[in-house]
Amino acid sequence: MRWIATLAATALMASAALAAPITYNGTLVSTVTETGSVPPVGNLTGDPSTWSYWQFYATAGDNVSFDVNRLDAEFDPVAGVFEGVYADSDDLLAFLDIYGGVAFGDDEDGPNVAGPFGDPNFVFSVLTTGWYTFAVASGVSGIDPFASHFSYDVTMDGASGVPEPAMIGLLGLGLAGVVAAKRRRRV
Repeated sequence: MRWIATLAATALMASAALAAPITYNGTLVSTVTETGSVPPVGNLTGDPSTWSYWQFYATAGDNVSFDVNRLDAEFDPVAGVFEGVYADSDDLLAFLDIYGGVAFGDDEDGPNVAGPFGDPNFVFSVLTTGWYTFAVASGVSGIDPFASHFSYDVTMDGASGVPEPAMIGLLGLGLAGVVAAKRRRRV
């Protein structure tokens, strides 16, 4: 019985070591290319604390494509999509690795720059309207002792998205201005 408690404690410590707050690089917008990076170490597909995160909004029925291109030769990028947005990578551990989301890509295109395997290029058919997380991880990358990170760029296309909160505010101010101008004319 003691070994079960030891095994459970070891598993809990291992998952806690992988847990980290998630900081999103930003919001992906259709046809806009963004750049991100991950640590320059071998295979980290099972360690969500090392992934690079982006969020995006999609509507049911959208067919959203992702094209990831490595910018460093030793990098082997792998990408996945997860439903929702997360505060902590511990929430993603239930998926085990980057392949556990609702969609993933690995090696669909030849590498953008010479390197191991291919780059992700895949389509995600959205079933539920809402926010999603797009993540990039290091697959079977080489190890570059001189690199501080491996860089990539990603272009998403096909997500209908939602208006930015700032745009909604500006539209509201514009309507308020029109109403105020009409009131002034009446006086």
